[in-house]
Amino acid sequence: MSEAGELDILMPERSLSVAGVTVTVHEYTFAEQLQHRALLRPVIDAVAGLFDGTDADGVKLDDMTDALAAVYDPVISVVAIACDQPREWVAALSGEDSEKLFFTWWGVNASFFIRQATLPQMQKLVQSLSAGATSLPR
Repeated sequence: MSEAGELDILMPERSLSVAGVTVTVHEYTFAEQLQHRALLRPVIDAVAGLFDGTDADGVKLDDMTDALAAVYDPVISVVAIACDQPREWVAALSGEDSEKLFFTWWGVNASFFIRQATLPQMQKLVQSLSAGATSLPR
């Protein structure tokens, strides 16, 4: 794999035209994840609610959109961060422009939110496996 291809996997980004402006939607950097944790948390929690008793294949696009709409204010903020545009500009988008940006943002950052949302379940799994593990004799 080329160095550019590896970088696309590590830091995916997508450029698109929104309301006549070319924007690049990027995956949150480590610094952004820490700096904007308070804004990201309600979005992570909304995504986590989608996985309560449901596997990833059972989550429909409408369910995801409804869950994120319930926390629309922080979603607007974190979309603005991901596309380096003012929050007010993102909030004012309508129609096809808003949908293009929203779904592009989700496509670029879904893996971050799903990892964060399922982390508590993974921790429980690791703890239960560790509790049942026996050490090897020496």
